[in-house]
Amino acid sequence: MDEGFYLAVGRSNRDYAFLMDYFASRPDRRLVVLCDAPDVRSVRPNVTVVHNAFGSAYFDYLSRCHAVILVFKDPTVSAGQLVFLQAMQFGKPVVATRSQCLAGYLENERNGLMCEKTHQGLDHALERLREGALYWRLAEAGPADYSRRFGFEPLARSLLTIIHEAERGE
Repeated sequence: MDEGFYLAVGRSNRDYAFLMDYFASRPDRRLVVLCDAPDVRSVRPNVTVVHNAFGSAYFDYLSRCHAVILVFKDPTVSAGQLVFLQAMQFGKPVVATRSQCLAGYLENERNGLMCEKTHQGLDHALERLREGALYWRLAEAGPADYSRRFGFEPLARSLLTIIHEAERGE
């Protein structure tokens, strides 16, 4: 499903002040924020903040969004990996601000888009998603890339390698 809204999820290392300021100046775009931090609130009609949306409620929002946006407060702090992986599983493109947070996960223009944390940077990334071919290429790459690199099979192979190396005393 695609109900046309962008989804921002998570609590740690998110810059919701920047993101809400961005969407306040873009009233034609809709944002849904899932965050349990009590200080995250919206006063804009195009931004909805939902507290305590976990489990199936979270996955319902994820299944209905157009894309996921991750705007990081500190580009050196680890955060956002689980949201990124779940978006991949659901075939939802991810736009993330430049950081080390998703190093090894997001490969720019292959399974997501990286952008500068500026209004212009986010504009450029979201406009790129409007290109049907790029949007669908990223959406299709997500589940396949997830299975290939992060699913059960690669996990099992890695564990077997670790076990075999331990048995050989390496």
